[in-house]
Amino acid sequence: MRSGTKHAENPATPRGRRPGQTDTKKLILEAAGRLFASAGYERTTIRAVAERAGVDPALVMHYFSSKEGLLRAAMEWPVDVDQIARGIFEGDPEHIGERLVRTVCGLWEDETTRHPLVVILRNSVQHEDAGRLASEFVRQVIVGQLVSRTDDPSAPLRGLLAHSALVGLVAVRYVIGIEPLASASVDEVVQAAGPALQRYLMGDIGAGDEVT
Repeated sequence: MRSGTKHAENPATPRGRRPGQTDTKKLILEAAGRLFASAGYERTTIRAVAERAGVDPALVMHYFSSKEGLLRAAMEWPVDVDQIARGIFEGDPEHIGERLVRTVCGLWEDETTRHPLVVILRNSVQHEDAGRLASEFVRQVIVGQLVSRTDDPSAPLRGLLAHSALVGLVAVRYVIGIEPLASASVDEVVQAAGPALQRYLMGDIGAGDEVT
């Protein structure tokens, strides 16, 4: 071996600005989304997000200004909410409950939409913006569609009852993973939960006439 020859050293983790602003922001948002989903808003730090994305914390602040700004950017809906609402409520009204359950399960089964939804659900209690976004989903997808199709004064109550049932379903099946619900097929979940959602949305709930 020639005297003075140095072995190549492993390069340090890249810090600071990476090539391509769009790619860098995407890396940061992906890292933030996974941390907000797994640790929640309070336990997620700018430093942890930066470390996961492989950038300097100052760069995260440069793009998003604060942890709240980062959360807002990471909470964008991964789907067209209006299109989903139309798909649920247009068609045979006797099967709205089944379509709602199947649609929600489909969003959580798909990895491309699951992580953003976990961020919204997990942080809706801890952070006002996440709670507002979750409320907006209820207003647009459930309550708004009911109100536009009927003059039933109980529509807001119906929407919230359906929402509470769906949140419980999602939490037990996808977030906590309690058996046997966690491993049940989507068809089994639809058959079991669909009728309950149907009653909340269209049936007799003791707060007015059935929706027609």
